[in-house]
Amino acid sequence: MQSIFLSACEAAVKNANVLIVIEPKDLTELATDTTQKIRLFTAGAGRVVKFVSHELDPAFKDSADNTFNTTTGIIGDSGDTDRHMVSTEFNENGTEILRSLSNLDSYRYAAATDVDLILSAMADKALASINTGRLFLYFNVV
Repeated sequence: MQSIFLSACEAAVKNANVLIVIEPKDLTELATDTTQKIRLFTAGAGRVVKFVSHELDPAFKDSADNTFNTTTGIIGDSGDTDRHMVSTEFNENGTEILRSLSNLDSYRYAAATDVDLILSAMADKALASINTGRLFLYFNVV
């Protein structure tokens, strides 16, 4: 996982100041039909997550198994696991969502809290089998 603070120019274009990149090497869950939680960052006390978006380039897939066709993700915290992004399909299967803009409200954290991505694999498939794809997550945190 890479975390990148965006330049002022990039931030203006993306409406975000933080970029997090998730690649297949970050998907380490070997058990089938199991979720994997990836801590993206810790929102400090008083911080506000104002905006979240994503881009897939390309979508996730297991190039050796065309029946592995569901990989969903949510973004949130321990109080609300989909506070920032509701269930979104990231797998190349014809229903993948290549880009999204969060339509959820901004959220101010009263105490320091981890913001997590939770990915889910389909039945009889393991997230660690995914070998293609990149997920770009954009956040505006103030």
